[in-house]
Amino acid sequence: MNENMETIIIVSHEVQRFETWQEAFYARAHIRHEAGILTLGVYRDLENENYITVVSEAPSPEVAAAFIDNPELKALWKEIGIIGEPSTRIMKKVS
Repeated sequence: MNENMETIIIVSHEVQRFETWQEAFYARAHIRHEAGILTLGVYRDLENENYITVVSEAPSPEVAAAFIDNPELKALWKEIGIIGEPSTRIMKKVS
């Protein structure tokens, strides 16, 4: 983990179709980059391949919260097939 980025964002949600979501997610990497967000990994649930968790780093809790609360991001989530409201957690590294 980057020493300057000790804030983690964990977002979990179900999507209508993983492949459609994945294409949109990677096509919009510039949005995360511009916000200072670095994706560490994308994970699929073993029992439901359309349930995804994304783990990312942010430079601060404030940047993470602003990114997650961005209305444009929330509109995009619906556009790319996210079902329901994603579960989001912002966590600070303690050790």
